Amino acid sequence: MIVTYDYFILSGIIDTLICPGNTIQLFVNGCSTCNYNWQPSGGLNDATIFNPSTSPTSEINYTVTATDISGCTNSFSTTINVDLTCYVVTMPSAFSPNNDGSNDYLHPLGKGVKTIEWSVYNRWGELVYSSGNFYDKWNGKFKNVDQPIGVYVWKLNATMTNGEQVQKEGNVILLR
Repeated sequence: MIVTYDYFILSGIIDTLICPGNTIQLFVNGCSTCNYNWQPSGGLNDATIFNPSTSPTSEINYTVTATDISGCTNSFSTTINVDLTCYVVTMPSAFSPNNDGSNDYLHPLGKGVKTIEWSVYNRWGELVYSSGNFYDKWNGKFKNVDQPIGVYVWKLNATMTNGEQVQKEGNVILLR
């Protein structure tokens, strides 16, 4: 008597990029009756199911080995990359509002910003610009007058999409 077994091919989640603190559901397809073993198992909600979830804080490679009722095995691997710049907000160190099309405006830079309040002060501490919009830009004018070359102070308060509260301040050089 000759016994033949169906060979199974596993497929699953492709290499993926997530933000720190986010949860991702891994999965594998190809064998509905298999037993699963995901490695490394740390950080997984269940390393013995076809679709465990995880919240890695750094890059990690997962390999799942599936074993069918006949004892045949196959493996599949995927890498979860963690983008440590997902929740970043800052301001440039300089800008040149001279209408040359390059760095003509001061504005926040970043990713994952839900809300923001930001402001710019001159060397006497006078508020020369403020906004509650991430996409607004300061053109280097105060009361419709070009402000002089110099160092200005910026301050920002932001809420990131992960709920983190960010308060920052720094200097920006206005060039002409």
